Amino acid sequence: MSRWTAVAWPQKILSQVEATVAQHVEDEQSFHKVQLADQNNFQERLETKRGSFPRFYFLSDDELLEILSQTKDPTAVQPHLRKCFENIARLKFQADLQISHMYSGEGEEVELVQPVWPHGNVENWLRDVEKSMKASLRDSIHRSLQVYPEQPRTEWVLSWPGQVVIAGCQVFWTTEVSEALERGDLAQRLYPQLQTQLGDLVQLVRGGLSRMQRAVLSALIVIEVHAKDVVAKLVEEGVSSVNDFEWISQLRYYWAEEDLYIRAVNAEFLYGYEYLGNSGRLVITPLTDRCYLTLTGALHLKFGGAPAGPAGTGKTETTKDLGKALAIQTVVFNCSDQLDFIAMGKLLKGLASSGAWACFDEFNRIDVEVLSVVAQQITTIQKAQQQRAERFVFEGAEIPLVPSCAVFITMNPGYAGRTELPDNLKALFRPVAMMVPDYAMIAEISLYSFGFSDAKELICLRAIRDVNVPKFLQDDLKLFNGIVSDLFPKIKEEPIDYGTLEESIRNVCTKRNLKDVDGYITKCIQLYETTVVRHGLMLVGPAGSGKTKCYEILGAAMTALKGQPSVSGGVYEAVRIFVLNPKSITMGQLYGEFDLLTHEWTDGILSSLIRRGAVSMDEERKWYMFDGPVDAVWIENMNTVLDDNKKLCLSSGEIMKLTDVMTMMFEVQDLAVASPATVSRCGMVYLEPSILGLGPFTECWLQQLPGPLKPHAEKLSSLFAAFLQDSITFVHKSVKEVIASMDSQLACSLLNLIDCFFKPFVPKEGVTPPPQQNLNRLGELVEPWFMFSLVWSVGATGDGDSRQRFSAWLRGKMADEKVHLCFPEEGMVYDYRLDDAGISNFVDDEEDSKGRKVQWVGWMEHAPNVVITPETSYADIIVPTLDTVRTSFLLDMLLTNRKPVLCVGPTGTGKTLTMSDKLLNNMPAEYITHFLNFSARTSANQTQDYIDSKLDKRYLMCILAILTITHTSL
Repeated sequence: MSRWTAVAWPQKILSQVEATVAQHVEDEQSFHKVQLADQNNFQERLETKRGSFPRFYFLSDDELLEILSQTKDPTAVQPHLRKCFENIARLKFQADLQISHMYSGEGEEVELVQPVWPHGNVENWLRDVEKSMKASLRDSIHRSLQVYPEQPRTEWVLSWPGQVVIAGCQVFWTTEVSEALERGDLAQRLYPQLQTQLGDLVQLVRGGLSRMQRAVLSALIVIEVHAKDVVAKLVEEGVSSVNDFEWISQLRYYWAEEDLYIRAVNAEFLYGYEYLGNSGRLVITPLTDRCYLTLTGALHLKFGGAPAGPAGTGKTETTKDLGKALAIQTVVFNCSDQLDFIAMGKLLKGLASSGAWACFDEFNRIDVEVLSVVAQQITTIQKAQQQRAERFVFEGAEIPLVPSCAVFITMNPGYAGRTELPDNLKALFRPVAMMVPDYAMIAEISLYSFGFSDAKELICLRAIRDVNVPKFLQDDLKLFNGIVSDLFPKIKEEPIDYGTLEESIRNVCTKRNLKDVDGYITKCIQLYETTVVRHGLMLVGPAGSGKTKCYEILGAAMTALKGQPSVSGGVYEAVRIFVLNPKSITMGQLYGEFDLLTHEWTDGILSSLIRRGAVSMDEERKWYMFDGPVDAVWIENMNTVLDDNKKLCLSSGEIMKLTDVMTMMFEVQDLAVASPATVSRCGMVYLEPSILGLGPFTECWLQQLPGPLKPHAEKLSSLFAAFLQDSITFVHKSVKEVIASMDSQLACSLLNLIDCFFKPFVPKEGVTPPPQQNLNRLGELVEPWFMFSLVWSVGATGDGDSRQRFSAWLRGKMADEKVHLCFPEEGMVYDYRLDDAGISNFVDDEEDSKGRKVQWVGWMEHAPNVVITPETSYADIIVPTLDTVRTSFLLDMLLTNRKPVLCVGPTGTGKTLTMSDKLLNNMPAEYITHFLNFSARTSANQTQDYIDSKLDKRYLMCILAILTITHTSL
């Protein structure tokens, strides 16, 4: 019986284990089913809300959820209005919550003809807001057209919202040209009349107007100049019929049957009545006209448009401006290789249901597998449009179709990482070749729209200077000034007075112990000028040129001037700076990404920063500084951020609009791998080390000398003047460096080493000050300290042969400068260290130190003896050599004074061994050593996790970074 029991027990236990595991598996599967069902129910609820108000498709799930969670507070929808409407920034809620007015991003106010009561579900009353917006614009246009003939034109243009003024003027221009063509008095009557009207507007814009009125007139003048040019061309071509192609190819506006219609050739479009606010308009060039003609023809045939061309040719902006001309909401989305067909399907569903346009920027960055699905999605919409369907089935769901919807794509051909579009996708779009625009014409009309006619040359000169001078080298500036003086011989340019700003910048420099070099202050002001006109800019220059301090100083100076009138208009505001290194993290960590298994969205660092800044209502300036190399891998996702759209587009479908106080900055060494699309969108400020030189580094350092060393400041200053620049020049010309160095980097290394010698003389609380007899002998050490530090900073970057040359040069230089304590004749200057006669060691016997003298001694004279016992492991045997002894000495000197160390050398030279011995066996007790091994596969997360695992959060620990780099000759 016992034998059977012994066998049965394991079987019984096994059965119980299997049953338990099966139950756990079943529970896990049930949990996932419930979780999946909840997720599906959640998505279905969001889909229902989006179906009721299709503009919700342009919001991410999180944004929509945020709106729905605050339905009891109608005002909570305000931050999301700009994503649902083209330019409704906020709504005016009365005390009883009635919505009576809408406001544009520029601050223009328009009264709603049908006030909205925000009762019930948010999607329902937002739909009412949309209807009221369109009804208000239609009513305003109708009423403005009725009073236009009865009111002086200069009064009429200031009496209505900007969008209404432009639409009304276009209607009357179309009518007047048509009548003049029929009468045959185009040249005799209408053209002079248009010139007079334009002159009146320019005179008006020069008068005392509000900022809003000036914006209305500037946009109107741009349109009116084109209208006058069209008439001039009709006169030149001898056009006499309203059916002539030169006339019907223009965008013509007609008010008929209580609605506004736009015609181009044989296409006719109903005005969309989307509120555009008081935004500017593009200067219409012949290239713009041709693009409009092609795109309107494509829309008439229910196709999309595909402007293609190099960066800076206006592909996206022209598409957007056509959308403004037709008053249709235009959603610009920057495509990336992370975009999937689900996000694209959501966007396209929103377009079809709301009648909006989408302009997909950098469309050929999407993966070809996704493009194949997108082709089918767009085909479905276009076929429904061609069949004039009111509802159609899209991805398994029946949705309404608003016929004005359209899809546009823009591409930069020939860039790395771009996909060739499938043929079935190409067939859905009418291609448009965009070439370099007429910049002279654009500049002239833009100046004219702001009231400049006589002073065009002066303004042009100022613009040329402001754009180009910040990115020129010092030597190039002389050539540039010569060219400018030849081009504008009669123009005398008056300098701009940056009085308070410049004073504040110099004050900040003084407080931070920085030298206010005139050339560097100019660079800070150039950075300020660039921030005024560009929301995306790059600080370019090698390490040590002062890029970081440039924006820090300017930010602090502007913050100190908060509330005071600024030189660019308005007042200075406080500046807050967010710094991140985009190359230290993955694309998903930067922008956000979907989980591949659960499709759950995780926010990125940049997206969370931008989101907080976008919803902030304060006027504080926000600078987002990307400190790291710029390349096409990560920065292409920011194309729509850096251009006039100012929108960050995430692969989740979320679009975040930057506010006017947000600026994107990039701190880079060069633009070697940046694409033209990126460079053309950014302002440039170039900083070169020659602006600063080495003087400011040493001058500022000398101002912080410890008290006992201050009497020797003049001596140190003379040593810097005699040796520093000459030694660095010799190194760059005659020394083969293992790693290329910068002048400022070598100077800072020299200062760090001298700091280590000065450390014992820095006064500390609770520590007995140095004896007076030691202080009296400090003068004997200043020169030797400097020479030793010079050898192991400026002279330490070369290979073996180069050290011979540097040693010989330094001996000669020391003789020329009559240095008192020269190196011994034997060997090289690298073979000796300084015996300071106990002056820096206050615990030695004072009588013993009195009889000693300061001298150079060989490294091996005091090398420790090696004791090797039979028990010693072979791997632990370290025989002191000249290299190991001096490396260990320098390591000890730098690390105990908390200076970072970089050891460079070929494989097998004992870098790791020497440092391991030093760190593990010969460091003070307060230091804890940990080793990190890096490879090409090491990620930022692994590094951070390792460091975090070694930290005790209850105590503040000091981390000393010691890097070893194996140098391999290729």
